[in-house]
Order: sequence, then C-alpha cells, then structure tokens
Amino acid sequence: MQKTALITSGVVFGLLAISHAIRWLFPVEILVDGNILPFITSLSSGIILA
Repeated sequence: MQKTALITSGVVFGLLAISHAIRWLFPVEILVDGNILPFITSLSSGIILA
C-alpha cells in the first residue's frame, strides 16, 4: 500500500513538473476558472516541484 502511494505521488508530481517545463519552453496559457495563471506562479511552482 505504501509503495503504491509513493509511486502514484511521484507520477503526479512528475507530470506537474513536466507541465510547468512545457509552459517555460512554449507560449502556452493555463486557464484556471477562466483566468490566466500568471507565469511567475508557474515558474515558482515548477521550481518547487523539481
């Protein structure tokens, strides 16, 4: 059970880090509830996740 949770959380954090890296490399807008997520938020989140 513990190993499964660890692998799942690793995959989720990895996907989030990849999504932030894609945003750094390409001009992709992220919409949250109809509002554009500021780039600085994505930058800081990506650094924390990496």
